[in-house]
Amino acid sequence: MLYLNKINKILLSACTFLLFSCSQSFDVYADGHLEEISKTAGDVSVKMIVSKLSNNKNCKAKKSWRWGTERICPKNIVDRLEVKYKGKNVFVSLSAFSDLSNVRNLDIEYDKKETSSEYFVILSGGDAAFSYTAKLKFKGVTLQEKLVRHGEFPDKAWEKTIYGYNL
Repeated sequence: MLYLNKINKILLSACTFLLFSCSQSFDVYADGHLEEISKTAGDVSVKMIVSKLSNNKNCKAKKSWRWGTERICPKNIVDRLEVKYKGKNVFVSLSAFSDLSNVRNLDIEYDKKETSSEYFVILSGGDAAFSYTAKLKFKGVTLQEKLVRHGEFPDKAWEKTIYGYNL
């Protein structure tokens, strides 16, 4: 019984530490300003929530790497990406947008025609040497791949993620 009490105390301490650590990591959103960018085309509607960052002095994001910036605090990051296809919510993995910053544009393209179930959500951002285009490929309500290409060197600097699900 004494052994279980020690384990419970350790677990409680670990949970408290994790909770405190997570709450501290969001101090870059000091002003809490969110911008919503929406677009609809055919059967697809997309809503992107962008967090404007203001606390450049203590910005933890400048120590990480993101598309759209390098070693400086980004002006904004994608906080949430909501996609609907024929009125149904589409699951969009956090990895599809969490490394995108300084987003400037949102667009929707279809593979062949607007009645096709294959479509792309395109996010572009950055500026000059930090510019990029992220193309998220969907089929119906399923995210299939993410392809991000550097704006100036699209064939040399790119990243591709393929998503697979047990449906």
